Amino acid sequence: MEQYVGLDVSLKETEICVVDGSGAVLARSRVPTEPERLAVVLGELAPAASVVVLETGGQSSWLHQELTLRAVPAVIVDARRAKAALSCLMNKTDANDAEGLAQLARTGWYREVAAKRPETRIIRSLLLARQQLAKGRRDIENQIRALLRGFGLAVGAVAKQRFETRVRGLLEEIPLLQDAIEPLLAVRRTLLEQSDGLEERIRDVAATSPVCTRLMSVPGVGPITALAFVTAIDDPARFKRSGSVGAYLGLTPRTHQSGETAWSGR
Repeated sequence: MEQYVGLDVSLKETEICVVDGSGAVLARSRVPTEPERLAVVLGELAPAASVVVLETGGQSSWLHQELTLRAVPAVIVDARRAKAALSCLMNKTDANDAEGLAQLARTGWYREVAAKRPETRIIRSLLLARQQLAKGRRDIENQIRALLRGFGLAVGAVAKQRFETRVRGLLEEIPLLQDAIEPLLAVRRTLLEQSDGLEERIRDVAATSPVCTRLMSVPGVGPITALAFVTAIDDPARFKRSGSVGAYLGLTPRTHQSGETAWSGR
């Protein structure tokens, strides 16, 4: 008997639904999101599963890797296409989502997404951590600017390294603002220090990669851009044509056609 499985994954628990070739539900279950436990339950509920579908998400690459190691035929599917199919359901519940993914597996109407390798995810984490630190620093700088602006003091355009010196110069005009701004400056210094440390680590990683070194020979491409591109592509062999890379990154014109109206672009 053909069996198709849908997994609706959340941080703590995963909803499981198994359907047969006709679409009839054979079994349901809800288990902790632990690969070992999931593999055991799937072996009991769907020993002859043709495919086990889960959506793209924060845990998808890790879970796909662990399930594959346990001989589970797991496949990650594009969450955007899955959402279009799941939107047809009357009620939005975890159980219904799992069933919808199982039906998606049965019909084959899905786009498989490649799971990134562990080493790629580790490098990607450096870039994401740096991005978060940079965002935090900008948020604090904007808050400091807003506090000073409320008293008619403008920081203006200033380099990152000279920002604190400029702010301290403005605080001399209204010393009472120091109680509010000093803690923000202290946090900003810490964020800047940690961000600089991450950037140094990113430069070291990029320097050890022949692909990144080749990319950085292009004018305007630094270690961050090179690593971002390399980790986004991960395995070039999964692209049949070089032109597919642009489409994968979203660099495609938008086409609209209706009757006699037809245009490409935004």
